[in-house]
Amino acid sequence: MAVLKASGLVKRYRDIVALNDVSLEVPRGSLFGLLGPNGAGKSTFIRISVGLLRQDQGSIEVLGLDPVSNHKEILYRVGYVPETPSFPEFMTGEEYLKLVSDLYGLGRGSRERISEMLSIVGLQKASRRKIGSYSKGMVQRLAIAQALLPDPELLILDEPLMGIDPEARIQFRDLFIDLASKGKTILYSSHVLEEVERVSSHIAIINKGKIVASGSKEELSELLGGGRVLEIELFRDIPGIEELIKGIDGVLEARSTGNIIKIILRDEDKDRIVRKNISETIQSRGGIIIDMRIKSVTIDEIFLKAVRGS
Repeated sequence: MAVLKASGLVKRYRDIVALNDVSLEVPRGSLFGLLGPNGAGKSTFIRISVGLLRQDQGSIEVLGLDPVSNHKEILYRVGYVPETPSFPEFMTGEEYLKLVSDLYGLGRGSRERISEMLSIVGLQKASRRKIGSYSKGMVQRLAIAQALLPDPELLILDEPLMGIDPEARIQFRDLFIDLASKGKTILYSSHVLEEVERVSSHIAIINKGKIVASGSKEELSELLGGGRVLEIELFRDIPGIEELIKGIDGVLEARSTGNIIKIILRDEDKDRIVRKNISETIQSRGGIIIDMRIKSVTIDEIFLKAVRGS
């Protein structure tokens, strides 16, 4: 069952089309990564999902509700972290979470809940410092604590790990995976490929306002060609060889690191011909091929193929 279902969403800012016929379903209990380059439409989609924007066309349901018409109920049932969180700088982190808990009506157990959230995000020692003295990473930690405070059914996070140090990134990845394992649904946006690959159970790739691929990693690999990544090991590297290989019909992308070339193939049906043409191109430059093998696709290759294909 989907906790979020969008159909044909369109959002324009004057002459700019931010979302163009976006349809997407987020399964209950999934850790769903919305992946795309900066300016692809991720933040616009997320703001529509929490009722901060209304789409120009199409429909969206979050937990079975229209997020604009039922904004108050959405606020109680959905934890939200914006891309650039902002808090009253004159308050301490603890004071701010107390204010939020009062607004949610958490009552007698709020002190313990606040303490638990501060511990989870690693802000115990800074809880009585003014928010104005917090680093960018600490502000992001506070935003995640605020989103988790009411124990929401769904977390919607816009670039939640941006500005956080590597140790905290690992901590929050583990936290998100743990929450999903306990039945929480998490939708988060990111432009960091490695981050999405490590955390997500499901991925949607958005580019220029359109969803160009969506599904589990395995489904995306199958949808985009079943993992047709050709890896070639040369006796020695050949400067500029990847540019020549990119010009071969049937090659989507080619990248070389030293004497290893990774090539994303466009069409499995022409695989044999393309491999022959690649071999001839390498040999024409005096190259010696030690090994040539098909490898399973990685998330960066899935992303590149989806975006280039769109």
